[in-house]
Amino acid sequence: MDSFGTDLRAWSLDGMRVSETLMPAGLHLDSHAHDAGQICFVLEGSYIERIGDDTRVLSPGTMHVRAPREMHANEFTSDVLTLLISIDAWRWPGTSLDIARAMAFTVDRAEPPWLRDAASLIERRYAEPLTLSSVARAIGVGRGALASAFRRFRGSSVGESIRAARVARAKTLLATNMPLAEIAWQCGFHDQAHFTRVFRAMTGETPGVWRRFAATQRV
Repeated sequence: MDSFGTDLRAWSLDGMRVSETLMPAGLHLDSHAHDAGQICFVLEGSYIERIGDDTRVLSPGTMHVRAPREMHANEFTSDVLTLLISIDAWRWPGTSLDIARAMAFTVDRAEPPWLRDAASLIERRYAEPLTLSSVARAIGVGRGALASAFRRFRGSSVGESIRAARVARAKTLLATNMPLAEIAWQCGFHDQAHFTRVFRAMTGETPGVWRRFAATQRV
């Protein structure tokens, strides 16, 4: 029953093994398979698993199932503690675990709580020089896990979310008489030219045109 990581505690009996296993941060496992089937409960930490074209972000409280010899790859962006049940192929109860697999697939689709923390941080601190790395550090997850989760659950990158928050605030300020350069500074853009490029890319209009249009709507 091959596995990676360090077993903190383990118990075996007749083709089955239960272990509390610690996987170290920074471990990257290319596509591989285990002879035994596995049922894995994530206790602490988060990591990425890829099976075929499917990428999952596995966080505390999730459970997933792998059939014997199922190919998969893993990326551990933080220390991860798991409760791992390994079952030899000859004991693998395929039918009942097909149901468990479907349930796990649904659970794995749940948005991890730390992703909401990241989105909230961006909404509050959009004017700061935020990056993928700085947001990841602030909420205590790896860059890879954060980037993958944003794409998977929010449909955008972290950078796109930061720019969207800045543009949303800029739209509010464009309804005032505040100079464009000041709006750019208050919303976290490098300068007015940067503000104009990003605003036009996201809205199709320059800030000046947007301001004039908004003024006509208020009349």
